[in-house]
Amino acid sequence: ELSAILSIIGLCLRRFIVIARIERYRLEIDGGNIIGLFIFAAAFMGDAASGLLAGPLLSLGLLAARCLAVVMFFGLSVLVFWLLAARRR
Repeated sequence: ELSAILSIIGLCLRRFIVIARIERYRLEIDGGNIIGLFIFAAAFMGDAASGLLAGPLLSLGLLAARCLAVVMFFGLSVLVFWLLAARRR
């Protein structure tokens, strides 16, 4: 629901504000997006430090699981693209 509302707001802004004007202020808009992302991340991870102190082994285990998942998905992606490239030849 929120993403639909934000999409409608974005479409309205693009319609009423000229694209050239958006491109001219691209750096300022990107800077605002980065600050917003930092604020969101800080609010989302507010309890991360206390969780790390309360259960360090659990936190390290979750970190290891996330790293393993990243490596597995990266390897799977490489394999899929490698197979697709080999099939094209």
